[in-house]
Parts: sequence; C-alpha cells; structure tokens
Amino acid sequence: MTLEEFAEWIERASGANVVVKWKVLEAAGVEPDAMINLKLKNVTMRKILELAFKQVTAEMDGVELAAKADDNTLIISTRKDLNSELVTRIYDVQALLITVPNFAGRGMGDPTAGGRSRLSLSGSGSTRVGSDPDNEQLAKQLIDTITSSIEPESWAVNGGKGTISYYKGRIVVRNNLEVHQLLGGAGPTDVKPSPQADSSTP
Repeated sequence: MTLEEFAEWIERASGANVVVKWKVLEAAGVEPDAMINLKLKNVTMRKILELAFKQVTAEMDGVELAAKADDNTLIISTRKDLNSELVTRIYDVQALLITVPNFAGRGMGDPTAGGRSRLSLSGSGSTRVGSDPDNEQLAKQLIDTITSSIEPESWAVNGGKGTISYYKGRIVVRNNLEVHQLLGGAGPTDVKPSPQADSSTP
C-alpha cells in the first residue's frame, strides 16, 4: 500500500486519530504514494510504524520519519520536525521518593530497630544505609538519571532545549513529544492492532 493508505489503515487498526504532516514530509522528499510492503504477525503498532518508515526512507540520506502519541492522537512527520516542538507536562513522582526500613546491622527483635533510610535512586539497585537525604536530594538524583538516560542530547544541561524541575513531589518537564512518550509509558503506538480491524490493503 502507499504511505497515505498506510496512515488510513493505522487509524482504523489503532483507533487513534492519525494526523500526517504532509507538507513537512513532502518538503523532505517523502511523497504520499511512497510504497510500503510488509507482512507481520503479533507485533506492536510501534514496530509496524518503525519498519514502514524505514522502508519509505531507505534511499533518502538524512531523512527519518517518526510518529508521536499525544493522548489519543498519533502525529506522523519527520523526526526532526517532531523533536523541534516543546511540550510541557507534569509528572507525579512521589511514589519514587519513598523511605524503606533500615534493617542493616540490627538483630531481629532489637527494640532499637526501626530507623529509616531513604531509597537511593543512584542506579545501584540498593538502599542507601545510614543516610537520610531529603526529597529534593532524591529528586535531583532522579532528574540526573532522566537527563543522562532519556534522549540526553535534548536537555538544556547537555546543550539541548529541554528543561526539567522538581516541585512538591512532581517534576515539570518541557521537552519534545518523543521524550514525553518515553517518560509517560505506553501510548497508541505500543498496542497491537485490533484483531477486528480491517488489515487488508485499502
């Protein structure tokens, strides 16, 4: 099917609203009648999109297509275009800033047991014994982890445009939709096409 027909099929199969930025694609040399030929089983919509986009741009240097989920809308454009748009969202991270009992060095039944230490977000996977950093310190570790592992080049601290800050159990993030999709979890592109969807070529 053509890329245009593919976008229409994606809308039917996913149930999401699909918006294709055709003017941006055509400016990059991608035409609506570019052909896609795939035969896949039991894969997510994200994987289908990834493989289809690679076919379309296989012989085009420096051009990458991408799709970003924004609520129940799927936006298809070039990766460069989508990553140029900054969106602000707030994420509740209170569950990540928890305390855990400190049992280290204390025998069972020790009446002095019950001291607490904060959960370390340093990436070691263990609690930090004997320390009691406040939420702001833990939030800073969380922010450092995010900016160093999720699209690092997109953050202002690394030379990009994205910003992230902590306030009362929440982080405020201003960055592109790709980063928000990685932070927010599953979206329309993470689901498999419905078995009831018409999967035939339009």
